[in-house]
Parts: sequence; C-alpha cells; structure tokens
Amino acid sequence: ADDIALPRRLEKQLLFMEQYPEVGVCGTAIEIFGSVKTRPDIYPQTSSEIKAYALFDCPFCHPTVMMRRELFDRHKLRYDGSYYPTEDYELWARAISLFPTVNLDEVLLRYRVHGESMTGSDWDAMDKQAVRIIRGIFERSGFDYSEENIALHRNIGRGRSCRCSFSEIARADAWLQRLWQMNEEKKQYEKTSLAQMLSLVWFRLCFNNTALGMKMFSIFRRGSQALSDPLKQKRSALLFLSICKNSVLSHPAGAD
Repeated sequence: ADDIALPRRLEKQLLFMEQYPEVGVCGTAIEIFGSVKTRPDIYPQTSSEIKAYALFDCPFCHPTVMMRRELFDRHKLRYDGSYYPTEDYELWARAISLFPTVNLDEVLLRYRVHGESMTGSDWDAMDKQAVRIIRGIFERSGFDYSEENIALHRNIGRGRSCRCSFSEIARADAWLQRLWQMNEEKKQYEKTSLAQMLSLVWFRLCFNNTALGMKMFSIFRRGSQALSDPLKQKRSALLFLSICKNSVLSHPAGAD
C-alpha cells in the first residue's frame, strides 16, 4: 500500500506477457528506499535462475508481480494463507515448476522500507514459514535433509547479516557442496544457475564474517570447490577490502 509503481510499469509488463504467452509470472527489479539507503535490487531474471534462487529465498518482489490468470486457474494455484506472512514465496515455489517465470531487469517499482513494514519487522515469523517452504522444495526435488540442515540452509541463504563462527562456516561450506552433489544425482536445477546461486550465498556468508580476520580470505578462496564462480576474483577483492577495513576499525592508529 505504500510502494510506488513507476508510470510505465503495467504497460511494460503487459507487453512482455503478450509477447511471451508461455510465461505465467512476470516481476521486475525494484528500487529500495525509506529508512534504508536508496539502492536498486535486481532479482533473478530467467526461469532457471529464479528456480535456483527460490531454493533459498523468495524469487520475486511481491508488489511487482503480474500473473497469467489462465495458467493459475489451469494448475489450481492459489495463495495458502497458512503460510502468512510468506504465502507469496510458497505460491511461487509451486508455480516455478509448472511454467516459465521471469523478472524484468528494469526498475519499475520503488519499494518502501520502514519500521512498520513487513520488510522491517516480523523476521522470526517469516523465517519459520520459510523453513516450511524450503522443506517442501527439498521434498519435491528429492533432496535428503535433516531439520538441522534446513535451519542452517535458511540462516545462510536469507541474504541478511549472518554472523558465524569458523566451525559454523565450515558446516555451511560442506552443506553447499552437498547441495551441488545432490543436484548432480537428481538433476533438478540447471547447473550454471545453481552454481551462480550457491556461489552468491557463499560469498555473502564470508562477506558478513570478515570481522573474523584474514583467515576468512583463504576460507573463501578454497571453499565450495565444486563451484565455478565467474565473479570469484571480483568478490575476492571486495572481501579483502572489507577485511582490511574491519582491521583498521578494530585497531585504530595509535591504539595499543
């Protein structure tokens, strides 16, 4: 109710949906503003990227979505209110296996964040429901899991700051490599898209823990060895700079 759709948003999505009648969901990129620093947020764009992203988190910004009614009726897809406040994520988790979905890479909505918005509150409820959704995705994919692994998976994949110990980071690395191995067996996700997503999760986890010092740099470089990350050099540089910044802040000039 408090977001801002840009003037040509509906026009551009409608034209896209008319051009590609097989697509059932079309979202867009957004600009986040409000009580946080204004910045663009680009969501995964292709069906395979969206499917891999949904393994960890909601792959669409809900207020940007345009849905094709015919496909949702055909597959009897409706929101399940028992998953509130993440019923959109649960709906997409079912839809993405039934027909193509897309996110346009253009910012067509400004997404407001403030203390009273769902984005700024009720994270515990969202996390609990997200664990239920991810459990369902794993079951449909034929992936083995434990409740402990599901909790770890949600914690490292949610995109927010995740502070860990070295032992927890090692567990996360082993789990990401296990996901890759399970997909090699089950072939549920397109390999390039899954590798990109696992690499992103691994980078975010390491970046959120650069306060642990230079050891994090070598952990990042040798971690998730099964994955090919085309951005590894760039991400390594960002990680190194963050470690140096944390070192300066924790040991200012002149300090004992």
